[in-house]
Amino acid sequence: MTTFTGYLVHVDFDGSTLNIVGHNKMSKIALAGQSWDQPLILERNQVADVKVKQPNAFMFMLVNGRIDLFTTDGRRIQLHFRRKQRKDLQGLAAALTAGPPMSETN
Repeated sequence: MTTFTGYLVHVDFDGSTLNIVGHNKMSKIALAGQSWDQPLILERNQVADVKVKQPNAFMFMLVNGRIDLFTTDGRRIQLHFRRKQRKDLQGLAAALTAGPPMSETN
């Protein structure tokens, strides 16, 4: 099991299952909606696409990065991260895109 920590989110990934937990009530509601008191659990084959937006500094504003997970049922799950957490979350994105195509994993 590999653990990744982002901005107000904690992700465990064992190669086949993503277990996503928010750090506070607001982030839990943003992730899971009505069932906010439960972690969001996704199988790898439910993730259709992964897009990464890198954090950057523009003028005087620091912009956080994010990983967008697009599921097979049409949902978009955003995992935000700060510049100092970049390495961790890029590791998650690399782990999700490595191996066989996501639609073919069981």
